[in-house]
Amino acid sequence: MYFFDLILFNLKNLRIIIIEDSENDYFLIERVLRQSNIDFTGTRVDNKEELMQQFKQNRYDIVLSDNSLPGMDAFTALEVTRSMQHDVPFIIVSGAIGEERAVDAMKAGANDYISKNNLSRLPLALKREAREAENRRMRMESEKDLMTFIYRSSHDLKGPLASIKGILSIMKSSVSPEDIMDNLSFLEQSTCHLEIALQRLLHIFRVKESTVDCEQVLIPQILDEVILSVKLYDNHEQVDFRNYTLLETIHTDAYLLKAILQNVIENAVRYRDESKRCVIEIHTYASFDSVTFVIKDNGAGIKKELHDKVFDIFFRGNAASKGNGLGLYISKRAVEKMNGSISMSSVEGKGTIVKVRLPLTTVVKP
Repeated sequence: MYFFDLILFNLKNLRIIIIEDSENDYFLIERVLRQSNIDFTGTRVDNKEELMQQFKQNRYDIVLSDNSLPGMDAFTALEVTRSMQHDVPFIIVSGAIGEERAVDAMKAGANDYISKNNLSRLPLALKREAREAENRRMRMESEKDLMTFIYRSSHDLKGPLASIKGILSIMKSSVSPEDIMDNLSFLEQSTCHLEIALQRLLHIFRVKESTVDCEQVLIPQILDEVILSVKLYDNHEQVDFRNYTLLETIHTDAYLLKAILQNVIENAVRYRDESKRCVIEIHTYASFDSVTFVIKDNGAGIKKELHDKVFDIFFRGNAASKGNGLGLYISKRAVEKMNGSISMSSVEGKGTIVKVRLPLTTVVKP
């Protein structure tokens, strides 16, 4: 999930705990919900101990509570709910609670009150509260992701900046030409790392905010620019590029296309196998309805159990990586914005293949 987006919640497989001592009323509530095409699993409890036990064992999406129960009322059930799963929507469904008590319950934290004499309101209230709860959860996750993004980005920027400041401090006391040249070399490396970090940040925001602006794009020129940018990486001389691209031009968004290819190729360089020379092959294929870019490397590869995570934000293929886990995520976002698709296949220890397909609406064949 991208932290700037809010996805509409789909009411599927809801887990609902129904606090009700009457089996007939429980089945009536179930029937009303199922008639409204709400997909859920219901669990009935009728006392405080069972309620606490269920909260310990499971996570629920909705709580529906009667008010008149043996040894417990809706207020006690609400108190238990908030103490164990504080963010779950709590709806009172009762025929034995007056309006004044219902208002008091709402003030105490209940989300809604439905009379058993008017259960037709229940499906709508349940859907509303489930959606709002999901939106709250997603906003919290978004805020958490945003804070993580800010922290990691600041770390990516602070490292090279600290190195630059340290090198400049050393250079003030350098006297020999050899020392000065060595320090300039280190300074250049740190500046390059800073440029890479800033470039990733720029990609994220431009991919998110920009609109697709199609123009005639020269593929060889885009690839030359991308390959040149790889020269910013340490040990870039250990990387061989084999460009088998025959397609000369496409009609697409130049910035987004470059962002896609650059992040995929940089990812291949970043996760190369240090024990052998890195080889990256680039192919393009044009068909009647699309163009496909294939980037193949002989790098470290990715474990099979991690394949479904490679396009997630902040994902890194292994602990040794110095990347920030944004590369393939940015590529996926840009591809989706262009109504295309991106896929990955990888074998640990042998390498990775990434395929990017763009639809014909953005393509002009040579």
